[in-house]
Amino acid sequence: MKVQYVVVYERGDENYCGYVPDLPGCISVGDDLEDMNRMMREAIAIHIEALMDDGDPVPPATSSVADAMVEHARILADPLRGEMEARLAAEGIDPPADAIETSFSVLEVDLEHELAELEKYWMLLADVTCPHCGTEYQGEFQVYFMGETGSNVHSYQTNEPVAELRGVSGRQREMRFLGICPNGECREGDEWRFEVEDGKVVRVWPLDIAGA
Repeated sequence: MKVQYVVVYERGDENYCGYVPDLPGCISVGDDLEDMNRMMREAIAIHIEALMDDGDPVPPATSSVADAMVEHARILADPLRGEMEARLAAEGIDPPADAIETSFSVLEVDLEHELAELEKYWMLLADVTCPHCGTEYQGEFQVYFMGETGSNVHSYQTNEPVAELRGVSGRQREMRFLGICPNGECREGDEWRFEVEDGKVVRVWPLDIAGA
């Protein structure tokens, strides 16, 4: 299944960020335009897969490049944006810097191909157990991946102990995920970090975030 969506890219001082007007919440970042295209294809594939898994309708690609340009200009001119920046300034917080350059294009995504590529980079985690009670992570919990150029949120569900985590790209070197212990009497929250070398997990360690 192939889809085409209009994407909006903004170039900042250090990297790019992008979003899909027809897929609210589908955003990503990249080091350069090539990386941005790759990250956005992954983001669109994961976003649509999550919608389908939840039984939600997939928004049709109705926006044209011209539509996206008009909507983007409207967002920039929204009075609420000025009010937000004024509040930040009053609190001594610098508002987000304006984009150096904004570009609009149509991105074609082969969903099966993108998801198959992601599956190649499933990372094996040994002995992923709750440090508080020793329960093996299983069931459903939110997983938050962070890499060098971006992050994805994915809900992972399994009836077996967690051994493979989806959405981890082979080009990332240090990642983390947040999970809640499936033991109903424990339910502690933990942040797990792991480092990768040559596509293999070389170190895993938990950081307690209970109460955070």
